[in-house]
Amino acid sequence: MKQIVLGLIFAFSFGNVSWAVGMPEKIVVMGQDLKLKFREGDAQKGFIAEYIPQTETLDNWRLLFAVRFIPNANGDLKSIGEGIMRNIAIKKNEGDQIANGITLWYDKDSALAVDFIISNLGVSSEELLFEHNVFMYSKVPKGIVSYQIARRVYQKDDSPAGIKKFITDIPSLRNQILKELSSPPTKPPFNIE
Repeated sequence: MKQIVLGLIFAFSFGNVSWAVGMPEKIVVMGQDLKLKFREGDAQKGFIAEYIPQTETLDNWRLLFAVRFIPNANGDLKSIGEGIMRNIAIKKNEGDQIANGITLWYDKDSALAVDFIISNLGVSSEELLFEHNVFMYSKVPKGIVSYQIARRVYQKDDSPAGIKKFITDIPSLRNQILKELSSPPTKPPFNIE
């Protein structure tokens, strides 16, 4: 019986060991300490890992770093960028008065960066929030990997001047964010090359 219990504990704790090994619990992004709060998937099916500040939740955060892997993805990065811009246009047509984005190319064959802002202004009766995202996509031999830094501001927590500053700071923060995404604080926990 003791061996069965130990076996179950081992299987439960390490059943997804190929995914868990190599992912740090804590990283630093834009000078802030972030903690791994969500991870799902594996090398065969794809995965995502999301980091946010220790005291924040996945429903209410101000800074997020994510790494994603899409295995066996042969899609071209231009199509990914165009798809994101289409989704932003849809949000704008649905009433998001802030939705806007830009596609930035580093190397059309292997890397793409997308920068956009969205909100629920004019779309939802929920608490008003604004979210700025920068994604960097890279082709790798086994698929596509993306890194994301996102920032949020909430109307209930910030003054109108704070929200305006959040939005007007986007151009000046863009280079810092792109630099951080070019040398991400963590990478996929398995060989993607």
